[in-house]
Amino acid sequence: MFSRTVAFVMKKPLLLKVHRWCGLVACALILLQALTGTAMVFRTGLAEAIDPQGMTRATSSGQAPLSVVLTSVQAKYPGYQIQRVVWPQDTRATYFAYLVDAAGHMRFASIDPGDARVLRDGTIWRFPLEFVLAIHLRLFMEKTGLAIIMLMAASLLTMVVTGVAYWWPRRGSLKKSLTVKWRAPGKMLLRQLHRSTGLVVGLV
Repeated sequence: MFSRTVAFVMKKPLLLKVHRWCGLVACALILLQALTGTAMVFRTGLAEAIDPQGMTRATSSGQAPLSVVLTSVQAKYPGYQIQRVVWPQDTRATYFAYLVDAAGHMRFASIDPGDARVLRDGTIWRFPLEFVLAIHLRLFMEKTGLAIIMLMAASLLTMVVTGVAYWWPRRGSLKKSLTVKWRAPGKMLLRQLHRSTGLVVGLV
């Protein structure tokens, strides 16, 4: 019984079906993750470009003590607790504070490193890059979004496993199974590129 089940699961047409459906389920979310992830790589520069007054240091020099920075933020939001503070990432950047109240409401503030003045504060809608980060981490849906991203990860892993299993060559044909014939017709060339690059990226 067990051997029959294994034989059924390992049938190549079934592997190909699972591979395709997992790819379709994951592709839109992977694209979204790639775009938002790319924005996060350039987060500081983008924030300064989008909101130069709020996310760029106004003072030319000086360094306020951290205690003064925290006091300045706390004075702005006495009913909130400072959850974390992000240090300036370059000479033009500001401190960035995350605050939360007893009900779990979030507020954000950028602070000038020179004089500890709050330059910009408010909800996530005043900070576009924080909104992008929320999409990247949880699709802006808290636990539901996190569950969807975990499902996407499982789908991606399944796609990798089934793709490798479908490709798995016979003895002595490894080189042939990875060869890309550059003069092949369009669809065949696309399929060969998908197979070879998919295998390498999947293993990584």
